[in-house]
Amino acid sequence: MGIEAKKSAFDYFTTYLAAIIILLPFILIISWSLKSGGLQNYLIVVTDPNLLRYFMNSIIVTTCTIVLTFLTSAFSAYAFSQMRFFGKEIIYYVLLTSITLPASSIVLPLFLLVRTYHLMNSYLALIGPYTALNYAFSMLILRNFFKDIPRDIVDSSKIDGCSWWKIFWNIFIPLSKAPISVVVIMTFLQSWNEYLLAISFMKSTKMLMLTMAPSKYIASYSWDIPKLFAVIVVIATPTILLFVALQGQFIRGLTAGALKE
Repeated sequence: MGIEAKKSAFDYFTTYLAAIIILLPFILIISWSLKSGGLQNYLIVVTDPNLLRYFMNSIIVTTCTIVLTFLTSAFSAYAFSQMRFFGKEIIYYVLLTSITLPASSIVLPLFLLVRTYHLMNSYLALIGPYTALNYAFSMLILRNFFKDIPRDIVDSSKIDGCSWWKIFWNIFIPLSKAPISVVVIMTFLQSWNEYLLAISFMKSTKMLMLTMAPSKYIASYSWDIPKLFAVIVVIATPTILLFVALQGQFIRGLTAGALKE
C-alpha cells in the first residue's frame, strides 16, 4: 500500500471516528427520548403551551438579532472595505477587540443597564446584547469578503451612475450569499443557544427562552427521563435543520477568504 493510499485510509478513519464521537451522544438522547411511550413523548412535549411560548420567545429574539447583526455588520464591513475616512483602521481594530469579550465578563454592567432602563423581561434586553456580541465577528467575515470583490466592478458601477447605496444592495449583497450564510448560522447558534444572559434578564415565566426549558422541566419530568430528553431534542432540532439547509453556503463562506485575518 502506497503512502497516498495509507494517508487516504487514515483520513477516512479519523473522519468516521470523529463523526461517531460527535453523533453518539445525540443518538443516545434520541433513543432515550423514545423509551416508555415512543413518539407520544414528543407529542406531549410539543403540545405543552409553556414550551410553545418559550419557542416563540426564542424565535422572536433570534430572528431580530440575526436581522440587526446582518444590517449593522454589513454596513460597517462595506464602509471599512470600500470607503476612506480618518482613523478607519484604528476604529476597525478597536471594534474587533469585542470578539475577545465573553458574555460572562459583561453580565454585571449589562444587568445594571437593563435594570436602569426598565428592560427586564423584555425582548430588547436580549436582542441588544446578542447583536453587540455577534457584531464584530460578522463584520470581520463580511469585510474580508467585500475586500476581495474586484475594484473594477465598483468603478464601473460608479461610471454608470450608481450611488454607494445602490452598489451595496445591487452588487455586494447578491455576491455575498456564502459569507452571509456564515453570519446567519453563527448568529443563530450564538443567540438560540445562549443561556447566561437569558437567565439573568428574563425572570417572568412568560418571557423565558427555549434554552431555559430543560431546567424548568426537570421539576415536571424529574422521574420521566424520556420526556426530558424529548425537550432537549426539540430544542436542538432547529439548529440542525438550519445548518443542513445552509451547509453548502456556510462551507463556501468559510473557504472564500472569509477568515484571512
